[in-house]
Amino acid sequence: MSGKAERILPRHRCDPELLRAVRAAGALPRKSIRARFGQRRLSAALAGGELAAPWPGVLVPAESLHEPRTRALAALTWGAPGAVLSGPTALAVHGCAPVPSETHITVFHDRRPPRGSRLVVRQSRVRESEVVELDGLRTQVLDVALAEVLCTAGDATFASACLRRALSALTPAAAEQLGELVRGRVAARADRRGTRRALALLRSDHRAGTVLGGGADQRHGPRLVQGRVRSFST
Repeated sequence: MSGKAERILPRHRCDPELLRAVRAAGALPRKSIRARFGQRRLSAALAGGELAAPWPGVLVPAESLHEPRTRALAALTWGAPGAVLSGPTALAVHGCAPVPSETHITVFHDRRPPRGSRLVVRQSRVRESEVVELDGLRTQVLDVALAEVLCTAGDATFASACLRRALSALTPAAAEQLGELVRGRVAARADRRGTRRALALLRSDHRAGTVLGGGADQRHGPRLVQGRVRSFST
């Protein structure tokens, strides 16, 4: 057998090269793994439980299947090209919301998630000026994510808590700036549903957040300090 010939590894043994590649990326399209390593090695890795598929066409290391960052990477891979973490998931990456049980992404093309997949997909134009990469994750900028949650969250208390946490992480001046940015995003929304509630929450919680504002790193403008992002990875 030539060195280039494919072979199936015994099921009790891992395929270190294949697994190392998927671990390095966090998540990869199934077709790219098949193209690089061949169908036999891919099938063996799946049969041996080394890889798992959170959503069709995307594979991740099985040991990290339930980690928030892995699922976020898998969602972005599923929604590629141009997908971005949005709404509650984006706020979790920014550090001002708990990690939701569902993964929220926005895509510009029509993609329908599998039923019961815990993947929430919103179809909308994705402007690169409204995207920031945090911890290797394409994420809505903070003001866009806050505006979306303030308008669309079913629980106003949750939306208010996210806003308060975001404002309290900033200096008073930056909190004021963030409030104005979010207010502008809400005012510009084509879908007017929820905008009245969002503006009311901004009026009440922005005042409280300005008083609570602390010293945050302002090098990247009015968003949460970079160190908070790491909480999403644990």
